[in-house]
Amino acid sequence: METTARKNLVAALFLLAVCVPFALSIGKIYVDPMDPGFGSRDFPTGVITLIVLLAGLQLVGALRRIRADGAPLVSRDELSRTLRHAAPLMVVGVLYVWLVGMFQYLIPTMLATSAVLAAFGNRGWRRLVVVPLVSAALFHAVFFGLLGLYEAPGSVWEYDGRALFGWLAALFG
Repeated sequence: METTARKNLVAALFLLAVCVPFALSIGKIYVDPMDPGFGSRDFPTGVITLIVLLAGLQLVGALRRIRADGAPLVSRDELSRTLRHAAPLMVVGVLYVWLVGMFQYLIPTMLATSAVLAAFGNRGWRRLVVVPLVSAALFHAVFFGLLGLYEAPGSVWEYDGRALFGWLAALFG
């Protein structure tokens, strides 16, 4: 049997599992009753719907290939390898969400980016320090400074993202 079919099956199941908490939290997004047309819940709903559809197609295709080959759904070796690689990333994801609630966006994003880069085998201070620092600052500047998205204050440490990068919004009008 082609191991790609089982890998596609696992990837589709992981995608669906990742979508669950996001789909459950869409209802908590504030919707302005005076906002006409495309609301604040519509884009996340569209993204989740697209991911679920693509994961569903991948899942059906993988199950068909596995069934056609008559192979078992689970291979112990592949399962242990998948968990060995996926478990650290799941821990990083959970810690990231927890730390964002405590320290806002910037610091947890730098730490999570560095951890994910290290998990994928990147080494050296440039890749583990400079890349996360620059990318997190760039994303923070664009989303919270330029676009003016709301950033909830952290429970342990808080800062004003608009004060850090608000000059970008003023620069671009």
